Amino acid sequence: MLNNMARHWLFCLPLIVFGSHYGVQNIIGYYRYPAELIDKMVLALALSVVSYGLCYRYVSVKWSAGLSRGLSIRQHQRSLCLTVVLAFLIVVLAACAQSSAVPIVEALRGAPYDRLAQLRNAFMRGSSGSSTLINYLYAIFLQALMPLALSYVFLVRDRYRYVVLSIFMLGASLSLSKGIFLCVTAPLIAIFLMTRRWGAALAAFAGLLASIAVMYVLASGFVGTKFEPIHPVPNPVVDPVTPTAQTALQSDVPDHYNLFTEKNQALLIINRIVWIPYVTAVDWFRYQDIHMQEGYLLGRSIRPLAYLLGTERFYLEKEVAELQWGGPSGATSNAVFFADAWLNWGALGVVVYSTLLALTIKLIMASNNLALIAASGFPVWVACFSALPPVYLSAGLGFLLLFAFMLRIEERADMSVVVGVQHYSARA
Repeated sequence: MLNNMARHWLFCLPLIVFGSHYGVQNIIGYYRYPAELIDKMVLALALSVVSYGLCYRYVSVKWSAGLSRGLSIRQHQRSLCLTVVLAFLIVVLAACAQSSAVPIVEALRGAPYDRLAQLRNAFMRGSSGSSTLINYLYAIFLQALMPLALSYVFLVRDRYRYVVLSIFMLGASLSLSKGIFLCVTAPLIAIFLMTRRWGAALAAFAGLLASIAVMYVLASGFVGTKFEPIHPVPNPVVDPVTPTAQTALQSDVPDHYNLFTEKNQALLIINRIVWIPYVTAVDWFRYQDIHMQEGYLLGRSIRPLAYLLGTERFYLEKEVAELQWGGPSGATSNAVFFADAWLNWGALGVVVYSTLLALTIKLIMASNNLALIAASGFPVWVACFSALPPVYLSAGLGFLLLFAFMLRIEERADMSVVVGVQHYSARA
């Protein structure tokens, strides 16, 4: 069983997240919310898990082999990855050029905490045409394309791998987001584990913890305060990519968001990890009960579909955030994809979204491309805390699905032994 889980870890990832974030929490939910509301949440979760598992188990993807042969650029994967790195560097420079102030630069200059909080909220939030394009490109590169490039250069032990790592870390640190370094370390940890490089995987995890600590110190305004007390601001601070980040760690949150009676930093962190993702998902169903009269959006919250329908996009994530904060907050509310599917299409939407995710994962696994599989871990994880259409677009899962055809390796590579590295090195 453990061997099967290791071979199909990308498929198991959403199931593990569902179990850890929506399992015991549903039992607690019955004591804190109306039973009808939690019943709907449990039904959507069950439909999602069942349809996801059945699709992955029984839907064949043998047809993808023929399509891949016509699209293959596998022999050019190194050139592709180095091109991605160069393009990412250009996008990072463009993002810095369009911003009046870059958070990490201001932190190093000694800006105070409240100033940094404002900069983090404003950074990469442009609404003009060019700004929106740069924001999307930055998100796609950060969450999908750069993890693919990084995974590949470390898999084949390319001589430029640490240069790529440095560029990636520099670009990821611009916003002072602590969780963003998961984009950097998650694919590395996956690659090292799949090739049984246990020490390297442990080092990558230690690097993640160190990066979070550094970002925490810089975002706290430590450079400017020089050991002076740090005073938190009341406004919510939302990390641009971290899917579960609803607010900064503050001294107070609404009562129904706090699982613990005591409030200290450690409990706030635990609350944020194990409870806020669940209660946020519940809030999406609560929004439907209060404001939609059990109706459905029928795709109006999906930008391309709303455009095709000739209607304005309904910003569901902002509307739910207003429900959570009791009014306009400037924040957005993210939730697991099956909650978004339910509000748009009902039970049928949950089945379709879950089937689509399972089929995507199976196609990526069928590519036998270790770098691609490792890079897909973060977008799949994001899907467990976000609507699915943005995961395919701004989180880049759609691009990785395309690469599953273009970078497919025909012969089966052992995905758990170092032979995989030798296999890739011979073709690099």
